[in-house]
Parts: sequence; C-alpha cells; structure tokens
Amino acid sequence: MQNHYLPDTAWFELAANLASAATHPIDPETAIKEALASAGIMPEMCREDCEVLAA
Repeated sequence: MQNHYLPDTAWFELAANLASAATHPIDPETAIKEALASAGIMPEMCREDCEVLAA
C-alpha cells in the first residue's frame, strides 16, 4: 500500500464526512464509499473508467 497525503483541511473534512456517513440510517456502507469517492479515493476496479473520464 502507498501513503497518500492530504492537506490538513481536506484530512479533517474527510474524517468528518466519514463519521457522518457511518451513521447513515439506511446504507452506511454506500454513504462511506460516496464520501471516499468525493475525496478522490477510488477502488482499483474503477481505475480504467476514472482515467477515461479524466482524459
């Protein structure tokens, strides 16, 4: 695994978003995944799709 460093403000924002997502009453797993994706953290299986969209 490789370390990724975020600016302090982005780090604290991500932590708050993850904590909030974890309390989602219906689907916390999806809410957490959406919070991670909003921060630009994606699973390997999405790499090809994301790189095509970025090009």
